[in-house]
Amino acid sequence: MDRVYKETAVILKKLEGKHGSLQSLVFTSKNACSVKKKLFALASQTMKYKSPILEAMKECSLPGNAPKIGRHLCMILVYDLVFGKGIQCGGPLKRFMMENKEKLKSALSNQDRVNSECSRPVVLPKYARVNLLKVSVEKVIDLLKDINYNIVSREDFLEHFKSCSLPKQLAQTKKLSHADECCSHNIFCKDSLLDDVLMFCPSSSLTSTQLYATSHLILQDKASCLPAYLLAPPPGGVVIDACAAPGNKTTHLASLLSNSGTIYSFDKDRRRYSTLVKMVEKSGSTCVKPQCQDFLKENEHVIEDALSCFEDDFELIDCLQDWDRRGETSFAVGSCCIRMCSDDLTNGFFVAVFNRKLNTSVKTKSQTFEQKKQLESPIPKQICASVRKRKKNKKGKHPVTKK
Repeated sequence: MDRVYKETAVILKKLEGKHGSLQSLVFTSKNACSVKKKLFALASQTMKYKSPILEAMKECSLPGNAPKIGRHLCMILVYDLVFGKGIQCGGPLKRFMMENKEKLKSALSNQDRVNSECSRPVVLPKYARVNLLKVSVEKVIDLLKDINYNIVSREDFLEHFKSCSLPKQLAQTKKLSHADECCSHNIFCKDSLLDDVLMFCPSSSLTSTQLYATSHLILQDKASCLPAYLLAPPPGGVVIDACAAPGNKTTHLASLLSNSGTIYSFDKDRRRYSTLVKMVEKSGSTCVKPQCQDFLKENEHVIEDALSCFEDDFELIDCLQDWDRRGETSFAVGSCCIRMCSDDLTNGFFVAVFNRKLNTSVKTKSQTFEQKKQLESPIPKQICASVRKRKKNKKGKHPVTKK
């Protein structure tokens, strides 16, 4: 367990440094091949209790001068000691934590908000996207029925989801037979917004199905499906995915394009890029051209920066106007952007949509820069996009979007 604790600490440190999402950091960890489930569970639970744990550590002056115990490792050990199954290792780590056990419990017992903030975990539905390159939605529904999954209305699904997301309370109020319990977990419904997305209970074992193994169904959160849906690229369109790994958005775009056109998918991390290439191949996305390069971060500041360079040629669309959660109000562009979080029954996400104005050809100062440097881009000239120096967007027929 020492190895699990230390590897989880590395992941939390990278997560704090915004080097990726928790899921992607666990998935790409080269030291986590056989313990990925343990790593993800331990990291996510520690982050759930992060605020009270850090306050207790501060009150108890931890980790102090303890050798080889950094802040992130100490957070994990405090979680397991107080909220988890107890310290699952021996040696110096266990001795250190047991010496501070009573102080930590006392510090945490004085924090009234621990129960209110942390006692109810955030539970989200499990989303799966139908890979239209291989199969239709109707065919997938029939195949799911063949393996004892039952489709219900969205209203019935959400009513059941409210109960199954609190299993302890459900167990106390309603005892289900094993057959009934299995049946209740195997219900699903169509998403109300995205035609190619299905919603399942969190306990659904889709990864053990043939549909998942053959990439007919791709596990993808609803928030991650919105960029491709909002872009709605036309047949034959040219698209850039600026932060593509592990490949969910890229393969969704290919699915919507029916493999017509071209998708240039960027990721700067070589291990994540390798994952992207594998997913593109497995999903049958033949129109994708992966690029192992850096691109831009995503937030309202980037959107304003892009508009300041290309305001005569591109406009920011007020996308998905029925979506209540918009961008940060401190930015002028905030109302046109959308954000998603667990309150929307999705993971966190940020989306903005640009559209090229008619009868324009994009010319910027960076063209002179490129001419002087005589740079060659892996992307055709008509869609060459800015990476670090706000390079150019030359003539093109289709809109290019940055998320």
